[in-house]
Amino acid sequence: MDNIIAQDLVIGIDVSSSWVDLFCFHGQVPGSIRAFYESAEFEKHHSQWPTGMEVVRHIAQLQPVAVVLEPTGSYSKYLCEKFTEYGIPYLLADQTLIKQTRKGLAGTDNKDDAFDAILLQDLYWDKWEGRRYDRRYWVEDRPEIIKTLKSKLDEMKTAQKKANQSINTIKQRLAAGEWLEKAKSSSMRAKDIYNPNHPPGLYQWLAGWSDGNHGDWEPESKIALGRIKAAYQRAVERGEAREISATTRELARMICICHRLEMLARAEVATLLMQPCFKIYHQVFDDFGFDLKERAWILSRIYPFSKFLDEDGGSIINYKRKNSNGNRSKQHRSKRRFRQSLGLGRVDRRSGSSVRGGSNLKGSADARGVLWYWVKRELEMKRGHDGKFNQPIAQRWDGGLALLLLDWYWMKRAYEVLPDGRLKKIASAVDARNATTRKVADLLFSELLKAFQQR
Repeated sequence: MDNIIAQDLVIGIDVSSSWVDLFCFHGQVPGSIRAFYESAEFEKHHSQWPTGMEVVRHIAQLQPVAVVLEPTGSYSKYLCEKFTEYGIPYLLADQTLIKQTRKGLAGTDNKDDAFDAILLQDLYWDKWEGRRYDRRYWVEDRPEIIKTLKSKLDEMKTAQKKANQSINTIKQRLAAGEWLEKAKSSSMRAKDIYNPNHPPGLYQWLAGWSDGNHGDWEPESKIALGRIKAAYQRAVERGEAREISATTRELARMICICHRLEMLARAEVATLLMQPCFKIYHQVFDDFGFDLKERAWILSRIYPFSKFLDEDGGSIINYKRKNSNGNRSKQHRSKRRFRQSLGLGRVDRRSGSSVRGGSNLKGSADARGVLWYWVKRELEMKRGHDGKFNQPIAQRWDGGLALLLLDWYWMKRAYEVLPDGRLKKIASAVDARNATTRKVADLLFSELLKAFQQR
């Protein structure tokens, strides 16, 4: 059996925008990888191909047991789709592992496509232990619905980012004299903000679409656009505005287009979230009061929830060796992995007996960002600086018990109750928010675990 495995063909691939480096070898490279790479024998197994269907057909003819590559974005995504179509088995290697291995074996941080190809091929034999997936070395191939959901979320994020850049530029131009009054005003409408064909009225007017020259867009009401025009004319008379430049109008058109792209992607996200496979997740999310964007980002990171559990559907808990008190401490492996998937995992930075230590957050910055803002919106902004509610009791909670528990935790981290009943701040809002965000992830894991075990 070992002799048969030793003859298996494994291909390492390094993907770039223009070409693909292939290293095809039967079995594991003998001896030192660096020495083999620098020998004449390496060139017999190495080749370069244009990125496209030609290299896919070539690999299919070779019939390898596995192709190993890095997830490098659009180019690797295209190849993975074609490998699936042609029935070619492939593995996605962790990019951080490749970087660390390159430095360890090559003694350099320099990026070498051909050397990376041989590293990827060797990684199959070194880390594909027991022919089972290990999250320390490999990137999980995710369900198609999650791939689509993540793609649409990225489209929303990109459109919003480009719109914000244009908005900031327009405000700078307005502040420079084109219209001082509107340089610091908010331009989003309170109603119908999710209609892709109905961008904000101010940018419609700046783009010159107020006189019927708007194509497929649904223009703001004549009354609203008339008010904007009248306010502009009054500003001109006061000397606080001048003619709107062509550059500003083009930027306004970009904002309108980005608004449409973002809202179209949002509509597709809303459709995806209605799939039956997410039903049990939404039941838990309702208790937290998450909105559509928060639900989508969380699901893009944690679905399916079963990947965090053991074979019996329970939480994985390890016990460390006994400490000086003779007690064993628990390690909640499942909860730690769940927290890290939401961008709230911790990586300790300590050395010896040094008192200077700490930790960095690890994982998805996007998921961490939406949870961080949720804490700010639902817990912090619904209270004043004195810790008291700004809203009537009937409007305080959109969720259930989970939201109440998290509010109590946030209050405990941010305030101290004085003997006379007044509240005194004991931590900055950011510190309390960060701690509460980690608590959100822990409580969300517990509630999802309970929901799946009770179904």
